[in-house]
Amino acid sequence: MDRASLHASAHRIALSYPFTEHCWP
Repeated sequence: MDRASLHASAHRIALSYPFTEHCWP
């Protein structure tokens, strides 16, 4: 998995789970 995919996944997770915003600013 490249950085772009990893970032996209992290962003999608952050959108799905608002509480993750504390871990993914």
